[in-house]
Amino acid sequence: MLPTIRFANIGWDDNIFRLSRTEDPQGDFTATVTPAARASLRTRRVSLAGRGQLDFNYFKQFSDIRSIDSDVAGRGELALGRITPYVGGEWTNARHRRGLEIDLPVRRVDYSWYGGVDLRVSGRTSVGVMARRSGVDYRGEAVFEDTDLEEYLSATTRIEGLRLRYSVTPLTTIGVEVERDRNTFALATERDSEGVRVTSVVEFQPLAIVNGRAQVGIRRRNFSDGAAANFGGTVVRVDLGYTLLGRTRIGVTGRRDLAYSYRIDQRDYLQSGFDLSVTHRLTEAWDVVGTLARYNLVYDLAAGRTRSEQVIGTGVNVGYRVQRTRIGFQVARNVRTSDFSVGREYEGMQLASSVSYEF
Repeated sequence: MLPTIRFANIGWDDNIFRLSRTEDPQGDFTATVTPAARASLRTRRVSLAGRGQLDFNYFKQFSDIRSIDSDVAGRGELALGRITPYVGGEWTNARHRRGLEIDLPVRRVDYSWYGGVDLRVSGRTSVGVMARRSGVDYRGEAVFEDTDLEEYLSATTRIEGLRLRYSVTPLTTIGVEVERDRNTFALATERDSEGVRVTSVVEFQPLAIVNGRAQVGIRRRNFSDGAAANFGGTVVRVDLGYTLLGRTRIGVTGRRDLAYSYRIDQRDYLQSGFDLSVTHRLTEAWDVVGTLARYNLVYDLAAGRTRSEQVIGTGVNVGYRVQRTRIGFQVARNVRTSDFSVGREYEGMQLASSVSYEF
């Protein structure tokens, strides 16, 4: 068991609702307390792992958006010689985990259940099948820019897939994944779709010089009613890390993929961009973290137009460690620009201190 507790974002946000300067943005004093824990159990045949956390979000002036957010996940595996069945699930009930497109703090529930079987064909090669069911559910008065989010974004997704893995070295694995997905909406049935994704995968174990996972491939989506244009193109998912000279940690996550839009006239958009973080240990006690995020949201893909929005986030966090406690101070800035929607632009600055403790 690895419990932690974090007092994060104790400070000031000068644009709580991500409004443009012409709409009179308002600031507030905010605070978040986050107790979290990870646990795992391994025997010769059984492997269990889980995590969970709660976010207690406080706003001094805007008391109506105070909330308790939760996030839990678990996975179990059973080793039966060459065959390894597994099951798992994830569940998030949150109000303040904002996306790139929707900035209003609205209650959203995400859930996912999955299961599969991996078969070891040889010492280096394995094949597997999997199935996943996930869903998105907006709760309460979930209205954003005159769009009922429950109607246009609450959906169920079913995925079936096949994967092939080959261990090039003890620390490096390559493979191929093929997935078929179906998205079903209870109310906005014109958004129902199905598609296929084929990607190549490379995975690096935690002890490798570069660790993490990267996927590159192609995806196709077809809408059931035939009124909207289909999509076919390249998709990318990257989550990699590298430690330089034992003192500097570089991490990058990237994504190029489709996402459903809240806009009534736009069923989906292409989201592409990256998050970069650099953590440098100045001394045994002091460290500094720099972050940069840059994403493009492109609409009207089939029409060949260039309607897009851009979101950029930057931040610096300076921290001091005392045994298992880290005390930090952070300055962050977020900017969104749009070349086709009036009032979507905003700028926001956050000044915050944080305290985290690992038991």
